[in-house]
Amino acid sequence: MREHVEAAFGPDALASPAETPRRWRRSRHDRGAVRITGHLPVTRRAKKCLERSLREAEALAGGHIGVEHMALALLAMDDGLPHRILSAIGASAPHLRAEILDRYRQAG
Repeated sequence: MREHVEAAFGPDALASPAETPRRWRRSRHDRGAVRITGHLPVTRRAKKCLERSLREAEALAGGHIGVEHMALALLAMDDGLPHRILSAIGASAPHLRAEILDRYRQAG
C-alpha cells in the first residue's frame, strides 16, 4: 500500500518532512492555462492525514486507501478545519466514526 501512496504523491511521501521543500514548477500551455508539473508540496497536516489514512486502511485489512479511510483520519484530527466543522454542526466525531465503520463492515 505504501507503494501506491508514493506512486501518487511522490517518493517518500510518508517519510519525515525534509528540511528543504519539494520542488515543483508551473508551465504554461497554449491558451495560457497553467499546469503543475512534478510533485506538489504536501503540508505536514496533509502528510499526517495520509499517514493516518494508511493506518486506518491497514487496520481494516483494506488493500487501498479509500474515502472511508480518509474520512476516519480526518475525524481523528483534534484540531483544524474538520474539528471546527464538526463543532459548528454539533456532530460527534466518535459517533461519525462508529457510523462509518458500521457501514464499511456492512458493505464488506
